[in-house]
Amino acid sequence: MIIVLRIDLIESSRYHGGLLTYEVFNSSESKVEILLTQTFLFNSTDVYCNETMISDRSLLFADKITCIRNCTQSITFNESTSIDLNCDEYSESFDIAVGRYSQLMTFDKDSYLWIGSQNGLWHELSLPGVNGMNARWSLSILINLKCRPDGQLNELPFLEPIFPMSIPLGIEQMILLPIDDIENDDIRCRFANSTLKECGDVCYPSSLPNGTELLSNCTLKITGMNENDWYAVTMIVEDFLNRSSHEPLGSISVQFLIHVQNETICNASILNGYMEIDYDEDDQCDFVLVGNSYSFLFYAEISCSDARIIREIRILSSLNLTKSELEQTASSKWTIYVDWTPTTEEIGLQTVCAIAIDR
Repeated sequence: MIIVLRIDLIESSRYHGGLLTYEVFNSSESKVEILLTQTFLFNSTDVYCNETMISDRSLLFADKITCIRNCTQSITFNESTSIDLNCDEYSESFDIAVGRYSQLMTFDKDSYLWIGSQNGLWHELSLPGVNGMNARWSLSILINLKCRPDGQLNELPFLEPIFPMSIPLGIEQMILLPIDDIENDDIRCRFANSTLKECGDVCYPSSLPNGTELLSNCTLKITGMNENDWYAVTMIVEDFLNRSSHEPLGSISVQFLIHVQNETICNASILNGYMEIDYDEDDQCDFVLVGNSYSFLFYAEISCSDARIIREIRILSSLNLTKSELEQTASSKWTIYVDWTPTTEEIGLQTVCAIAIDR
C-alpha cells in the first residue's frame, strides 16, 4: 500500500524545475564523502506544503537517484537509491512548493560518473509539441572526484534553484543567471543534451521558441511567442580550469519554467538589496564571520501608474535566514528584512537571491 502511494505521488506531481548539486564533506586516501543536495519545485496545488510541514520536515515527494553514465564506479547506493524530499518552503504567490533533500554518500576517490533523477511529470508545456502534457525530466550531475592540478578536489559552481519567471509577449529578454565559483574557474553554460540523457523529454531546440540562445556567460536570450505559453529551460552549468580547457571539472543541471504574459511593460517591479557589512571592492564579495548576526533588506518599487502592488518578495537561499513580513514602507515601495547568523556549516561562498511579484 505504501508503494502505491509513493508511485502516485511521483506520477501526479507537476514539476516546475530543480537543481542537483554536491559539496565535498570529507576525504581520505581512497574514499571521498560528499553531501548531495537535491531541490525540486512543484505546483503547490499538486504537492502541498505549509509552515507546519516545514517544521515537521514532512515528506513532500518520493524520488530516486540512479547512475546515468560511467556506471562501473563503486558507490554506496549501488547505482540506485530511494530518497524522500522534505517540505522546505512554499510560496502562495508563485503557487510553488519546494522539496529539498541532502544525504552523505561515499565514493571511491577518482570516481568520474553521472548520477541523477529521471522522472515525471513537468508542468504542462507549450513546447515541445509531443509530450507537452506528459513530459518527463532528467536532472543530472557529474561526480568528479579526480584532483585538480593543484592536488585539491574541485568545488562546484554555486547557484540557487530558479523560481518560474514571467516574460512579456513579443519582447526579447536577456536573462543573466546568478552563478558564482569560489575557485574563480571559467564558468560556461549550455543547453542540456538529449543524447547524454540530460533533459528527458524536454530538450533544446524543440522545447524553446525559435531564436532562443544560451550564451556561454550564462545569459539566456528568449522571446515569448504566444500569450500564456509555458516553456521549460533545461541547461547545464560547467566549470573549467581556464578558457582553453575542453573537459569540465564539474557539471550541474538546472531546470526552470518561463511563462509568457501579455502585459504593459513599465518597469513594474524594480528590486534592490542592501547589506551593511565589510565589502571587498576587488573581489566584489561580502565577507561575514561565523557567529555574528547580520541584517539586510530587499525592497521593490512600482513605477507603473496603475494600481499595482507588490504581493511578495521571495528570498531564494539554502541559508538559515529569518525573514520579516512584507512591509509597505512608501506609497510605491515594499520592503522585507532578513536576519542571518552564519554557522560553521555555512562557511564558504554563499548567494542570496530575491524575486518580487506584483499584482
